[in-house]
Amino acid sequence: MLRRCICAISIFLTSMCVSAVEVEGLWNVNELRVPPKASWSLLKEKTVQTSNGPVIIKRGKVYFEGPEYNGKGTRIMAFFASPVGSGPFPSILLIHGGAGAAFSDWAELWASRGYVALAPDFCGHEVLAENFTEYDYSQQKYREKKERVPLENGGPGARGEDRFEPFTMMNNEYRNRWEWYATAAAIKSHALLDSLDQVDADKTAVTGISWGGYLATLLAGIDQSFQVVVPVYGCGHLQDGSMWTQKELKAMSAADRALWLACFDPSSTAAGVTSRILFVNGTNDHAYPLNIHRKTCYDIAHSDILLCNNLQHSNTNGWSPPEIEAYINSVLQNTNSLPLLEKPVVNYGKDKIEISAKVKHNGQATEATLFCGVCDDPGFVGGYDSNGKFHQVTWKEYPARIVNNCVVAEIPAGPDTGKLWAYLEARNEQGLRGTTHYIELESPTEE
Repeated sequence: MLRRCICAISIFLTSMCVSAVEVEGLWNVNELRVPPKASWSLLKEKTVQTSNGPVIIKRGKVYFEGPEYNGKGTRIMAFFASPVGSGPFPSILLIHGGAGAAFSDWAELWASRGYVALAPDFCGHEVLAENFTEYDYSQQKYREKKERVPLENGGPGARGEDRFEPFTMMNNEYRNRWEWYATAAAIKSHALLDSLDQVDADKTAVTGISWGGYLATLLAGIDQSFQVVVPVYGCGHLQDGSMWTQKELKAMSAADRALWLACFDPSSTAAGVTSRILFVNGTNDHAYPLNIHRKTCYDIAHSDILLCNNLQHSNTNGWSPPEIEAYINSVLQNTNSLPLLEKPVVNYGKDKIEISAKVKHNGQATEATLFCGVCDDPGFVGGYDSNGKFHQVTWKEYPARIVNNCVVAEIPAGPDTGKLWAYLEARNEQGLRGTTHYIELESPTEE
């Protein structure tokens, strides 16, 4: 498999175009799924306050063998938390974003929900304090950076610019890339979780935020033993308008860029996704704008979608939507489905436009809303323009109705219709949401 991968890349380097690089050969999943050796700190009980009252959990740290880096073995540090008892419990892998680290409170949150949770640091660090306060994008600084230090024999760091350094396939050089290492480390983390006596290995989930969402999307098509995946913000098609298009990716040669995309862009593994998958994003996300987010969602025909109006980009905001827990519970514990929606259908009339979408997975919708967005530049439709400037979209809410468990909305048609984006949202009795992705509306044409 790897030999065919190298041959395909060699053909590309000769012809300056990528035909098909078989990324499945880059990761030996069977080898990586062998449970790694691990050492555990003393697990201590802690009372966590939840909306249903106090819950006692166990928590601590674990250090385990990571993939090789530069030909040497590595160690990974993770926060661990679990319910009290012998189980078996469902489990969840929690992948932090690029400006974050391992978060103990994230693991404890999921333990209080009844899950065995593992929150590793995939940047070669150990978090000394129990909680790591992340980067505040609005203030362009760390609010209060807790100390973390390089871990002895830790893996590669993950500064944004380092992720796009050129590499070749010769002598396994690709294995020294953070993208390869972090994906392999996630597979090892999953193997560790599944090996625990208190874990039900048939009920495992992964969620990741920002670069962690990127990793979760990439991972979903490689490690098919997850039952449910929830990427937040992160997605694929990074060359088509992400935060890194105009600088890091543009600075690469055409050959290096094509090789990076063929190996490490999540669009390259989308065909292998068999698990249930919910993509979550904010409607004005600066890192992974909606145009590339939609492309990634549509790469996976069975994907589910939740767009959150003006959800801010951070680790803590990223794990806050209650729909994430509800979605994972619905898959692993057969609880009620969210009112998730199929792709929207648009019918253009002479003076009005009807937008509709069916509720799927037997979800029940009781309320619905149409969101229409207008860009701050009337000649542009959001995201990054060719000069690398990010354009905001202002979203307004309009009424929609439920007809036979289908969301239906109408808007007047006019000359400015073609400057609008729109998406539908459904809500159930608990106020939990599901949405379509956006559509670009067309202006009516005069006959």
